[in-house]
Amino acid sequence: MNFKKIFLIVFCLSLCTACSRKISEKGETLSWHQNWDEAVSETEKRRSLLFVEVSTQWCQYCKYVEERIFPDPKVQETLASFVLLHLDGDLPETQSFIEKFHAVGFPTYILFSSDLKELTRLNTIATPEEFLSRVTKAKSETPGYLEFAEAKAFEDEGKEKEALAKYQEAYTIFKERKDPFLEDVLYALTQFESLERKEKLLLLREAIDLFHSSVSLPDFYHRLGMLFDSAVIKQFYLQQAKEVIESRIDHFEDLSPKVAWVLVDDHLFQLIDIVKELEMYDRIPALSLEGARLGEKLIDRQGGLSKNRHMIGNVAYFYRKGGKAKRAMAFLERAMKELPDYWPLDRMYAQALLDAGELTRAAEMAKRGYERSEAVAKPRAALVWAESYAAQKKYKEAKEVIEQALEDLKKSGDTEGRARKIAKTLEKQREVYLLVLD
Repeated sequence: MNFKKIFLIVFCLSLCTACSRKISEKGETLSWHQNWDEAVSETEKRRSLLFVEVSTQWCQYCKYVEERIFPDPKVQETLASFVLLHLDGDLPETQSFIEKFHAVGFPTYILFSSDLKELTRLNTIATPEEFLSRVTKAKSETPGYLEFAEAKAFEDEGKEKEALAKYQEAYTIFKERKDPFLEDVLYALTQFESLERKEKLLLLREAIDLFHSSVSLPDFYHRLGMLFDSAVIKQFYLQQAKEVIESRIDHFEDLSPKVAWVLVDDHLFQLIDIVKELEMYDRIPALSLEGARLGEKLIDRQGGLSKNRHMIGNVAYFYRKGGKAKRAMAFLERAMKELPDYWPLDRMYAQALLDAGELTRAAEMAKRGYERSEAVAKPRAALVWAESYAAQKKYKEAKEVIEQALEDLKKSGDTEGRARKIAKTLEKQREVYLLVLD
């Protein structure tokens, strides 16, 4: 699950090494470094702990933490005791940190000791109390967190055997201590294909028994169901997952911000997958439109389009998958009017035009999106641009768009992490067009 994350973009002068940032309506500020080396230098000098946040401008869960968690007076007091570092996950210079410390997903918060040993990391924070509890435990260097961090690092490197062993060590430690972090370990462990079926069954049942109110409960039911060959048993657990998600839809107004966000950002997509498994294909359009409705409601509830930019793409996607490309276009037109400088809307609108069969306009809008996009986002716009040409059987033009994107990506000098993955996607698409042309 990708929850995808603190909306804490800091505007600094070119010579700034640390900046003050308002974190409450009362105007209190904390000094956040923008440079790793300088933050480390201060950490070593002060013999303090180092708190690092990695976020992006488009991350809405990050914004939730900024507005609902960080303004708490006790949280401010705790943060003030650390050396603070903020890194923008979309900037090229942040990619080395992301790779080195496996900071996958936004937001990522990592607390380091004064000798730069990772004490804990957080990707979601539901309440100020949770933040304070997790940090307090980490400061005492409670066993388990390091094993979990090492497991995650091995997993990101593709070392599945080593990752599984470390997750199992963390599981033993957290279970003995009855630590709430056990939920995170169970979530990670039960994703492993190499884990024996019997052990995975036991872990998933334990997760359901211990964390029956968890935001991840549908995930646990879904995974449990997929372990059975028996259609009856499989359908039973998939139905359980389905009912949990549907109950959250029915009680949407009563959900916490975190659960509501995960519902629209993840679990509605999962529900569509479940109804496919249950061969209830006729429900997919209605569920997609329900996703669009709830997404728009969430946007209105949390401050409008300008404060919920990430959710715009979800709403447009749900409208398109619900067979309502024109409604997606109308929604995006409203967003483009309110946010004229938000260039991701060009690509989204081009995709809606493509679905609506307006191929020439789709190519024009995708081209505009490509030209206006930041370097990191150009490949996604290029794929829609090329698809718009291919839908018109203009395969030569489609191939040239992909080649241009590959060349621009190469010129950017970004060859690691996400850039490497998107380059492979572009190369595969170019091969498709070459085959058609041959």
